[in-house]
Amino acid sequence: MVKDIPTTLCTQKLSEEIRQTKSASTAKGYLAAINKLEEFFGRDVISINDFTNTFIEDFSKFLIAEGLSAATTSLYIRNLRALLKKSLSANDKEVLRQVFKSVSSKNGKSSAAIGISDLTRLASADLSAYPPLRRIRSLFLFSFYACGLPVGHIRLLPKSLPASGCIPLPQNHRVTIVPQLSEVVARFETENSSNFVEYAASISEADYARGLEAIGVLLKLPVRLTPRSAAESWVAIALESGIALEHIAAIINDTTPTTKHISASACHTPGVIPEKIANRLNDTSERWYAMRCFDSTPAEMQAKLAAEELAVDTFIPVQANTATTLAKDRLMSSLLFFRTSATNASVLKSRIAPGAYVFSFSSGDKKPACIPNDQMLTFMFLVNIGADTILYYYPSENGSSQQFEPKDIVEITDGSFCGNVGIVERLSKDRLRVCVRIEALNGALISAEIPAKFLKKGI
Repeated sequence: MVKDIPTTLCTQKLSEEIRQTKSASTAKGYLAAINKLEEFFGRDVISINDFTNTFIEDFSKFLIAEGLSAATTSLYIRNLRALLKKSLSANDKEVLRQVFKSVSSKNGKSSAAIGISDLTRLASADLSAYPPLRRIRSLFLFSFYACGLPVGHIRLLPKSLPASGCIPLPQNHRVTIVPQLSEVVARFETENSSNFVEYAASISEADYARGLEAIGVLLKLPVRLTPRSAAESWVAIALESGIALEHIAAIINDTTPTTKHISASACHTPGVIPEKIANRLNDTSERWYAMRCFDSTPAEMQAKLAAEELAVDTFIPVQANTATTLAKDRLMSSLLFFRTSATNASVLKSRIAPGAYVFSFSSGDKKPACIPNDQMLTFMFLVNIGADTILYYYPSENGSSQQFEPKDIVEITDGSFCGNVGIVERLSKDRLRVCVRIEALNGALISAEIPAKFLKKGI
């Protein structure tokens, strides 16, 4: 009785077939996986019986020992599975399925990667009401723009980053400074008045992970956001953008060739690929910016902007002189605030110079500095009310069934102060109006009498 001869693969023959049948970019990904497979077994003829139940675990350890990241290792294994699926006979498909049963697909639920639309939404979300999450978001975006650089390596960067170039780091990592990295750092340091790298060194891995999970829940992302999401998202978007697997490997572990066939062109222009991926995040969200007018008054500049192709919302800070006159004074005689996208703000900054100046970050690439939405709305609100005490007269005996006492914390549910939280200072004699102290605009205090029916206790 003759035993069945096990199916064998000749890696050299398989490589030649791939070169003949696949496009150059597709072939590189498959060839990278084949070369690593040949190195792992130490020969170019491999039997189907060599693919044991521990193959995935052993092969993963081999790749990681050579310096590949977990994300890149996963990509090699998925490419190898796709290659074997097309190369083996139907009788061997069950063996293949058992060997690779623990490997998820590219879009599998176990992946921590998020797509370009969700990543753009994360980058532009208004987190001004959650300062700790906003700081963690900055750290995550920096990790993404730095090609998935782990937070542990961000801590090793110099406290003052150069405007361009590359920074070598341990474990075969390096950071290519793209404009978006400078922008993240400049915005972080402007918003928090603290050094970005020092912050990265101060936050624990557990707090970073919890913060990312909270952001994911807040934004209702389709997958759980984790520290590895930055790297996996970068790799997924790079593949989607047509970047060959060997180039991705060269960037993630740039100082050591991770495959025998990596072409020299992968490192000729190291900033091209990182910048290409960073530019995929087209931020179209609109924010407020401030402009100082020199040659024109704010009202004249407002009229000019209305006639521009880049239509923007504008706001000139003025308030009434008294409660009984319509005459108004400009609080800041040369300032005009406008709302538009980051891209339009940069174009507008160049277009209006030198007659006007759009305020920018003090470091980095001098991009326009946006104003957090909650701060701008509070500022506009304070300008519009024009007084430190406002009385509301909506007496109604059936206005509220709630009873308030001094020092109660309340939420204002209607009127001009709707949405604010304050502390009860005192009650009117008829108990229909409540004097509430509201804190806003970085510590400014407003005292206002609010109808009791506009209040909700127990916040």
